[in-house]
Amino acid sequence: MNDDQVPATGDDPAFDDPTFDDPALDDVRALLADLRVTAPVPADVAARLDATLDSLKAERAAPATVVPLRRRLAPILAAAAVVAVAGGRLPVT
Repeated sequence: MNDDQVPATGDDPAFDDPTFDDPALDDVRALLADLRVTAPVPADVAARLDATLDSLKAERAAPATVVPLRRRLAPILAAAAVVAVAGGRLPVT
């Protein structure tokens, strides 16, 4: 990646320059300011968000069931071996 392909991130000093003022972006700034939501989040929406976050936290805290790879691959490999061996013995019609 060369210098002109560096992604704009919070680490890039030019990205978060408080002195940046491009008049070409005034229309965009005005549209974004009009879209600002100042009303509080409705109670039912907040409750659903809280419930979702709680369930995600519970999933993360629960121990994961780990199935060893050999248990999942053994039947598949055995079937593939049978097909490979039988494939050389089947008559061609």
